[in-house]
Order: sequence, then C-alpha cells, then structure tokens
Amino acid sequence: DTYKHQEWANKFNKIRGIFNESKAMVDRLQRDIQLLLHHFAPVNIFTMQNLKETSLQNINKEQATYMWFQLLIETLLKLPHTSQANRELIEECMERYCLAYKDLGNIKEALYWLEERALKLQLSKLPDNHPDLAVTYSNIGETYCENGNYRKARENYERVLAIEKVALSPLHPSTVTTFSNLGVMCEKIGDYDAALAYHRQALEVLLHSRTLDHIYFATTYNNMAAVFDWRGDFDEALYHYDKALEYLLTSVGTDNHPDMASCYNNIGMIHFQRKGYKKALEFFEKTQKIEECLLERNHYSLATTYNNLGMVFAAQGKLIEAMQYHRRALAIRQRALSKTHPELAASYDNLGVVYYKKGHYKTAIDFHQRALSIQNITLPHNHPSTAITKEHLGDVYFRLDNYRAALKFYTDALNMAQTRLPASHPSIKQYSAKMNQAKAKLAKKKDICF
Repeated sequence: DTYKHQEWANKFNKIRGIFNESKAMVDRLQRDIQLLLHHFAPVNIFTMQNLKETSLQNINKEQATYMWFQLLIETLLKLPHTSQANRELIEECMERYCLAYKDLGNIKEALYWLEERALKLQLSKLPDNHPDLAVTYSNIGETYCENGNYRKARENYERVLAIEKVALSPLHPSTVTTFSNLGVMCEKIGDYDAALAYHRQALEVLLHSRTLDHIYFATTYNNMAAVFDWRGDFDEALYHYDKALEYLLTSVGTDNHPDMASCYNNIGMIHFQRKGYKKALEFFEKTQKIEECLLERNHYSLATTYNNLGMVFAAQGKLIEAMQYHRRALAIRQRALSKTHPELAASYDNLGVVYYKKGHYKTAIDFHQRALSIQNITLPHNHPSTAITKEHLGDVYFRLDNYRAALKFYTDALNMAQTRLPASHPSIKQYSAKMNQAKAKLAKKKDICF
C-alpha cells in the first residue's frame, strides 16, 4: 500500500521516497547522485516563498535535507572560531557562490564574483604561488571558456600552470588537467602548434604516472586528434581518435555512454571532411541514438550532434532534413550560450549554407553575416572558422554573379588559411581554386564590357 507507506515515510526525514519497482528506485538514486555531484545545496531552512507560514513542526516536506542541514549547522557552530578558520570558510563560500552563478548560466555575475571578489581577497592574503590561487584561476578559466572567450581562458590556465610548476614536481599527475585545458584553448583560438605541444606534455605525464585512469589517456588522445583534424591531417586524426576510443571503452566498459557518443561523433567528422558522407552519417546517427537515450531532450551535447547531422544532409542535398537538424541545434545553443559564442556563429553559418543551396541567397547572406559578426568579436584574427564563413559568403556572391565581392571573400579566406594552416591543408587548395575562378569570371566580364 503505497499511500500507507508514504504516510509512514513522512514521519522519518531520512526516507527519500517509496518505490514499488527497483528500476524507479535506481533511477531516483542516479538522479540524486548526479545532483549531489554537480550542485551545492544552500544552507537554508526556509524558502523565501514559505517564510511567513513555515514552522519547525512542519518542515518535513523538505525531505531529508533539513536533518542534514541541522547537523551541518551544529557542526559549524562547534568548530574553532579562529580568524583563519573564518577566513577560509568565507573564501570557500564565496568560491561556491561564484560557481553557482556559472551553473545557472549567469557568466557575467560569476566572473564578477570570481575575479572582483574571490580572487582579489585571495591575492590580498596569499602569496602569488599559493595552490588556492590555482584553483580560482582554473575556475575563472573554465568560466571564460564556457562563455566562448578562449583567449581569456588561456591566460588563466597559464597562471594555473605557472603555480603548478613551482608547487609540484615536473611530472606530477595534477598537471595533466592543466596541460589538457591549455591545449584545448590553443586549439580553439587556432594556435595548433602550441595546442599539440601541450597535449604531448599531458601524454608524457600520463605515461610516467601509474595512478591515473584510462579516461585521462582517452581524453588526451581525443584532444590530440582534434588538433590534427584542424590541421587537415586526417590520417593522424583518425589514428588518435581510434586510440581514444580504445582507452575509453576500457574505462567506461560499455558502448552506451555519453563519452563514447562524443568519440563516435568526432570520428564521423573525419569521414565527413573526407566526403565519406555515408560513413559519417553512420557515426552521427550512432551518436544521436546514444545521446537521445541517455541525455535530457535539450542537452547541450545534442546541439553538436544535430549540427553535424545537418551538415551531412546538406552535403547530400537533403535540404529539408538539413534545415530541421540545424534549427534544432540552433534552438539548443541559443538557450545555452551567450549571444556572441563561436558555436552559435557556427550554427548561423551552417544555416546560411542550407539557404544558399535552396537558392535563398539574401537569407543566406544574412546568416553568414551574423556568423561573421560574432567571429570578428570572439575569435582571433585569421581564425580558420572565420575563413570558412568568408568562403561561404564568396560562394553566395559568386552565384549572384557578383564576382568582385566573391573574389574579395575568397582572397580573405585564402590569406587567413595560409596564416594559420599548413601548406598541405585541403582548404588552402580549395580557396585558391575558387579565387582563381572568380578572377577568371571577372576578367571575362570586363572583356565583354569592352
């Protein structure tokens, strides 16, 4: 009798619920574990809404939380009240307060509390190389990264590394995360040589350490593969993605895992860039199946998968499906990201490609320009993603017989690519060919005029 047991459970605040089926109980446990791993409960007894009508006699509706908060409060009251202890508690609370803002998506407020309050307080009381500062710099870097400001993120991760070099041994396992973070940030801003160097340092530490899990190897090989991918070295990228997949499967023990989905997605992108659209679609659909089974409906990771599916369908000429997937990706990104995030720019650019293929050139230009305006703000000068957007604008103007505008965009794209990418990169050859086509059309047009 569930109702009878529920009445009984309400008398005992340690009871989390009544379950008739083991699956429901396991699902609840998993949700609670995730909640405790990723969220910090505030030390409150009453909510603001019920403050006027709540008494100590009827707070059992807070489930198990009130009992544990009471124990926590009693424990805090019994702790020694030295000025050092008080300061440490304040600093810890301030740090958690900042991260709560970040988790809620309020990046601006999170950065204010991290940089203007937590960091300044620590700098006034701690030496420059204190380990606590490394934690704060790391949190600031992560927050900037989530906001798409990869240059500021890199600066803060470099501060973390500087502290670790003083405080830790050269091959200390803790440096793996910092090397990886720096490598990813360098990749994001198009500094591929530096990115690869950082990831190789992470791998060196891993090979030296005997305590780190296989998941660290999987992450490092995946990150290295991403750099090779950007550089156009698809064979090396595929080799490293396969290595990542091997370590990942050993670590998670199942194919049905979000990290496995991410790895399949990355492998699919290699096949897509090689124009192996059928193979790419297989990997993207495999990713989609895993993520839609395990993640919430509007989970941020699904945006990447939907985006990639849209790209494949657009390349295959299936424009209705392409539009649907790109719209779904855009909707998720608009909810999750700031208005100037580079991945939002990618969605706008990809939608522009679909409109271009549909013959809606004015709309295509509008989407490409929206992408370009974001990229000009957030990405470094000559970034490969900006070059891709300029190529797409060149394609539209070329189709409109505006060869002068097309030539300008193709030339810009080529110059950017030559600055950032190796000479053997496929994009350089592609931009050069399109630039020459525009030149030829423009010359022919002048001859006709004369």
